[in-house]
Amino acid sequence: MLHAATGFPRLIEVTIDGVAYRGFVSSDSEVVTEDFERLDDDWVGTQARESKLKPMPWLGDIAPPG
Repeated sequence: MLHAATGFPRLIEVTIDGVAYRGFVSSDSEVVTEDFERLDDDWVGTQARESKLKPMPWLGDIAPPG
């Protein structure tokens, strides 16, 4: 089962035509479980606070670490 969630705000900086834009975006994470195991908000919140959730793979080069 795929679980996807947004989390704490993160700072992002994007440069377009030499102009830097900064702002905040929500962090995204996903967790896949087996046998239809369901995760609750408490479990996800604990994982997020302990920085155990990984960013979505497609964010690759643009997501800062952590």
